[in-house]
Parts: sequence; structure tokens; C-alpha cells
Amino acid sequence: MTKDVSIKKILVPIDGSKYGEIAVAYASMLAKSCGAYIELLSVVNVGEYVPGFEQAGADLFILKEMAHTAQDILGEHKKMIPEGIHVNTRVVQGNARDCILKVAKEENMDLIVIGRRGLGQLEGMILGSVSSYVVANAECPVLTVK
Repeated sequence: MTKDVSIKKILVPIDGSKYGEIAVAYASMLAKSCGAYIELLSVVNVGEYVPGFEQAGADLFILKEMAHTAQDILGEHKKMIPEGIHVNTRVVQGNARDCILKVAKEENMDLIVIGRRGLGQLEGMILGSVSSYVVANAECPVLTVK
């Protein structure tokens, strides 16, 4: 039984690291050759940076600042994508691993292109990297880049 393989929707999680830029380059090349669209995703997780955030309740100022920074980063990455490729940007709040998988599933993504290492290197050494988790748990193919 042969599975029909086509790439029309590519999810690219971005965290501001150099590997995000490399992921955008690969996704752009694939999107151009396949006629696919790209969804750039940034995940804001305030609880990861502000101890006790979940227990204390949402500090809207911090959340808004982080979301604004994430949107700026996405905007810079969007500029790297050649004209003619449809691009959408999205900022979500939560755990990066879970949010990437959730967006990929809900939007029926055909491929996730993700940097092998991002900004969370300490977390990667302790808990396993986000990319490793995504590779192990995604329902669609995942291309990791370095």
C-alpha cells in the first residue's frame, strides 16, 4: 500500500536561534519546489522564564512583551522567505513541545521543519530537546536541520 505523499503545508517553529533561520531556508526551498505554504510559529511560555508564574496568575505586561518580541522575531524570519511563497505567522502560549504538536495536528501540517537545537540548550541537556520530542511524537514527517 503506497501512501500519497505531498507537501502543501509546512510548519516552522521559530525561537530566535540560528537554527530557526536555517529551518526557514530549508522550508522555503521545499515550499517553492512543492508549491506549499509556510506557517511560522513562535511559542511564548512565560512560566518557563518567570518562576511561579502559573501559580501567581498571568502578568499581562510580561506576556504582552514576550508576545511582541516573538512577533518581531517572526517578522524578521518572514522577510527571509522569497516572494511568491504564502506565509502565515502565529504566536501561541504554552509549552513549546506540546504547542508545536498541537498546531501541526490541528492544521493538518504535511511537514515540520525544525532546528535541531534552539535557545533552550540547558533544558535540552536535562529534559531532551524540543526537536527530539517533536520527532518522536509528531503525526507528520519532521525534518530537523543544523
